[in-house]
Amino acid sequence: MKRFLFLQLKRMLRFMPLVIAVTLCLLLGLSVFISGIVSYFDDSEEKKPLYIGVTGDTENEYMQIGIAAVKSLDDTRFSIVFEEMSESDAEKAIASGNISAYIVFPEDFIDKALSGDIERIEFVTSSGASDITTLFKNEITMIITDMMIASEKGTYGINDAMDENGLSKESLEAMEKISSYYVNMIFNRSKVYETKEIGFANGLDMMDYFVCGITVLLIFMMGLPYAIVYVKKDYSLSRLLLSRSHSCLRQLLCEYISHLAAMFSLVVTVFVFLGITKNSFGTLSSIFDISLLTFILRLLPVIIMISAFNIFAFELADNIVSGMLIHFFTCLCMCYIAGCMYPIYTFPVVLQKISAFLPAGLAVNWLSGNFTGDFHLMSLSGILIYSLLFFSASLFVRKQKTSNKQKGGTV
Repeated sequence: MKRFLFLQLKRMLRFMPLVIAVTLCLLLGLSVFISGIVSYFDDSEEKKPLYIGVTGDTENEYMQIGIAAVKSLDDTRFSIVFEEMSESDAEKAIASGNISAYIVFPEDFIDKALSGDIERIEFVTSSGASDITTLFKNEITMIITDMMIASEKGTYGINDAMDENGLSKESLEAMEKISSYYVNMIFNRSKVYETKEIGFANGLDMMDYFVCGITVLLIFMMGLPYAIVYVKKDYSLSRLLLSRSHSCLRQLLCEYISHLAAMFSLVVTVFVFLGITKNSFGTLSSIFDISLLTFILRLLPVIIMISAFNIFAFELADNIVSGMLIHFFTCLCMCYIAGCMYPIYTFPVVLQKISAFLPAGLAVNWLSGNFTGDFHLMSLSGILIYSLLFFSASLFVRKQKTSNKQKGGTV
């Protein structure tokens, strides 16, 4: 059987240029597709900052200091952009959709506030606003109001208390200290809670998630051209080998080893190509933020499973057309349900639970460990079990097709 294995490997080598060409075309198409999805999510409303206009008494020195502090020090600078403008410009900007809302500070607002007289601030939004602007109006403004009122009560309260107890001279210094305390507390309010980012899926950010998904989808699709090699109508050669005491298991094992070697070589070739042209493949280029060798080694169990699946799919078919259709639509549906092409959290809960047990879902979960540092032993076990099941099913089909009943006579 060594000669048979050598011939299978030679056959794969002769077929490699065509498969590489098809794979690179597929890689380009998938990269464009996934880049479009990533751009769509990057441009979604929840990823865009909220633009708020600031009008009215904005020329005051203290107001300028406050606006500058918010723009440079406060955590809201990452989600809310404040733009100074006149009230007439703000009305035009909100009408054209350039800003989501604007704030109107009354004249002499700061001077009156320093005297303890806090006037009402006007917050203007477009009519019928129902997005994050409403959240800002209903929640953020309430928080700001509470902080202002609490700060005002504390600052002037300590002044009144010290005046009543004959400490009028020290009250100004105390007011400055407590004001500084309030300012520091407001700017450092994010430290009173802990933020944990759970990621896009499987603890991954969006880019890493799509790298895992598109890689699994790509490897599944890499097997499609091999239908030309493995789909058979005539099993005469297999029966001849059987007659010479070469069992179906040994025949299939030689075919599987040669196919596995070809798939692994193809994956390495593709990733070397990505390394050379990584700036041209946007989404997939983030693979090179990690150890490429480690990523390829983690791909090995996935390649073992997918190679076994390819052999099984082609063994089921009786002609090349049906073999390619079976392989293509099975891979496409499975990868779609597993979230390789679209975020898994957008699917119904039932499909999310099912996807975790599909070969593609296990493969994505296993690859995600390369970014999160988790080993995912259950996913690895599932991948190896599927590999064994696919190979065993292929062997069963091969035996049926080379049996006496199938032949209609003796072998």
